Amino acid sequence: MMRPGADAGDIDKVLREPVLAAGLRESYYHRVGYTLGLTYPPTSGEYIRQFMAGSSWRLEAGQVFHMLLIAAGIGFSETVLVTDDGPELLTQFARRLSER
Repeated sequence: MMRPGADAGDIDKVLREPVLAAGLRESYYHRVGYTLGLTYPPTSGEYIRQFMAGSSWRLEAGQVFHMLLIAAGIGFSETVLVTDDGPELLTQFARRLSER
């Protein structure tokens, strides 16, 4: 879904709603993604874009986001570049479970 012109609120819903529907969290008020780059680390300000319930902005090619889900004690995250052809995952680590 992370393509130029995509609605941030729609992307938020596909990440947030399944977590709640599965009962993996009682509530989910924090963001599921935010911009990386000029405003990193995440701060409030006019240049930061956040994926929150009710977000109404649209994605543009060249934007980079840190997307994350935290539920039932497990966190998942990806760094994603929005390109004209769709999302490019910038995270190069193997996707596997590991213990501390």
